[in-house]
Amino acid sequence: MPNQASDRIKRLSKKIIQAWEDRALKEVDASIHKTSLALSTSLPEFLENVAEALSTTINRTETKVRWDRDENTRINTNHGKEQAESVDYTMDQLIFEYHILRQVIFDIMEEEAPLSTVEREVIICFVEQAVNDAATQFCKSVNALKLKYAKEEDLLASIRTRDEFLTVISHELKTPLTSLLLKAQMILKHKKNVDDDHQIKKIYEFVGHVNVKVKRLSLLIEDILDFGRVRTGRYMPHMSKINICDIIDEVIDSLDLVFQAFKVSPPEFSWHEDSIVSIDKNGFEKVFRSLFTNAIKYGQGRPVSIDVKVNNSVVEIIIIDHGVGIKLENIERIFTKFERAVSSNEVSGLGLGLYIAREIITAHGGDLWVESKLGEGSAFHFSIPRLLEDSTELRGSNSERAHTGIVINSIEYSNQIH
Repeated sequence: MPNQASDRIKRLSKKIIQAWEDRALKEVDASIHKTSLALSTSLPEFLENVAEALSTTINRTETKVRWDRDENTRINTNHGKEQAESVDYTMDQLIFEYHILRQVIFDIMEEEAPLSTVEREVIICFVEQAVNDAATQFCKSVNALKLKYAKEEDLLASIRTRDEFLTVISHELKTPLTSLLLKAQMILKHKKNVDDDHQIKKIYEFVGHVNVKVKRLSLLIEDILDFGRVRTGRYMPHMSKINICDIIDEVIDSLDLVFQAFKVSPPEFSWHEDSIVSIDKNGFEKVFRSLFTNAIKYGQGRPVSIDVKVNNSVVEIIIIDHGVGIKLENIERIFTKFERAVSSNEVSGLGLGLYIAREIITAHGGDLWVESKLGEGSAFHFSIPRLLEDSTELRGSNSERAHTGIVINSIEYSNQIH
């Protein structure tokens, strides 16, 4: 004879589903404003499987039991996946839905006749297994969605960064090009009077401006190329043994026009015989140009200083300004690509200088960091390993001079401000 509980749950399935949905729509927070629930579509199949489990007339072979279990798992995991995609839906609410279902089944089934202990256990086991399957899938789906959204956000951030970079680079390249065009037109205008000393002087002046603008363009393009190299891991330092004080000396001389433009005296520093390092000279010229020009630009016309410290195993360089300083929340951000301490409307450049500088220093086994207080200035530190050997031979004839006098690239003051 068919099992009464099995027949009853089949006959009452629509009533159970409706009663469950009415309660869930009222009691589950994420469902309050919905007109229907995801589980409603799979409940008929779920209740049919419960009815089969309650039946004593069906031949429940091992294969049949396994198939039923797999089928229930499919139903429950689909529900967990659907709810994971619902806004504001939580694990607690998912579990609460099933607990409401269990109570509704008991209440409606027992309106006609009490359930036996075994029948109640069968229903409880089915519902708890459903909770386990749905909750497991819910967690997996939520994690997958978080990863997906994170990747999408990263992509959007990359697109925004790219668009900003294209805007900045267009402006930065257009500015010197416009000036170049103007100066070229002025040269053409004055070339007719080349016998006039005043006109010749003017032509030389224009050519000087053209030279400065071309160098600025060259440095901008060099920054872009350097950015591409360090970003893709293709930066290959050409190592040579050198006293880092020599590089500092040369870069300070090369930035003479920058110091003059901002009415800042070039900094003096103490020479160290033992500040010998193995580095890529060209790379560290870029590092020092970037750090010095930032210090000058953000220093608000106040003195810039540099300190060289030689420890047992490292050489530490500190470049200090007494200008605007950096907000605490921006300390690390300024070392990322296309970032500046202040708005790009206030400062020219591509926002690559500190990013490239840190990458170059890191490639040499060193570190670059900053200490700053808003309104009081900044101190940029970097350290690199030093060579532990006698360095006298590298100093040459510099012993009596504070600066070498070597000019490597006279540049316009705004060239390297990043």
